[in-house]
Amino acid sequence: MIAMALGLVILGAAYAVFTLQNRQLGNQEQVVDIQQNARAAIDIVSREIRMAGFNPQRTTGTFGFQYSASEGRATNASSVAFTTDNDGDGALDTNDLEEVAFRVNGGALERYAIASDGTRSWQPIVETIETLSLTYTLIDGTVVTAPTSAQVSSIAKVRVQVTAKTAKPDPAYTDPVNNDHHRRYTLTAVVAPRNL
Repeated sequence: MIAMALGLVILGAAYAVFTLQNRQLGNQEQVVDIQQNARAAIDIVSREIRMAGFNPQRTTGTFGFQYSASEGRATNASSVAFTTDNDGDGALDTNDLEEVAFRVNGGALERYAIASDGTRSWQPIVETIETLSLTYTLIDGTVVTAPTSAQVSSIAKVRVQVTAKTAKPDPAYTDPVNNDHHRRYTLTAVVAPRNL
């Protein structure tokens, strides 16, 4: 009887340790996921912004940041839209990825792209992204969050900030800012569009 009681105590302790370690492992996997997703998002957006306005034919007034366009594409504090001449033909083509835009919607970073059926739509590219925050430095040094239609042609730098959030809450953790149980990871990059 004593041996059985000791066995149950040892088994209970082992189960408690296993449960705690399993929870910690799950939390660490989520933290690694949001770090990787934030890095992927900042890399993709930064790389694309660097190519904004690419125009090897030097056609005037065709390529660069867009103030606003159809289907929710705009250059403001939470989204960025621009054109680039990927094939170098000097014309803005409607059948390839020369109209570029990014935003966060429904917990994912989305890119404006052409679907497999030829239609244009927003498509999620990186999951667990909570926010995309952008600020724009103009040629004269002015910093704005929502450039006007006259200012988009004078954007010299873009500060991109991406925040990723864990998909599952951790009841043992409370976020000090948002007062919820999700962990967050934020990355920032300053990008100079080299073609403008």
